[in-house]
Amino acid sequence: MTDSKVAVEAEFTLLRKQIMGIKRRKVERFRCPIASLGKLQFPDSGNRIDVWVKNLSKGGIGINLDQSLEFGTEIIVSLKSSDQKTCFQKKSRVVHATQEVDGTWRVGCEFYTELSDEELDALL
Repeated sequence: MTDSKVAVEAEFTLLRKQIMGIKRRKVERFRCPIASLGKLQFPDSGNRIDVWVKNLSKGGIGINLDQSLEFGTEIIVSLKSSDQKTCFQKKSRVVHATQEVDGTWRVGCEFYTELSDEELDALL
C-alpha cells in the first residue's frame, strides 16, 4: 500500500475549483513587481521600517515583514510611484497577520481612504 501525500497548496488549489462562486475580496487585488519596497511609519512611536509590498488594491495593501503586527494597529504606508517621482502616504490599519512557511509574516492593511484610479495606476 502506498502512502500518498498531497501538499497543502495542492489541496487548496483543488478546493478552490469547488468554491469559485464565493468571493472573499471586496475589491480586486493586483500583484506588485518583485522587490517593491515600501515604508511603514508607526504614528504612536514615530518608528519606521522597510517592507516588501506583495499586492495592492484600491482599499488596501499586502506586505511582508519579519515580525507580526497586531490587529487594529494604525500605520502610515509610504509608497513610491512606478516612475519614482511621486510618494503616496496612506493612513491604514492592520486587518490580519499570517505567518508564512519561511517564518516571515504576510500582513494585510486596510486604507482609511481608498486609492483613486489614478493613484493605483501610478503605483502599478
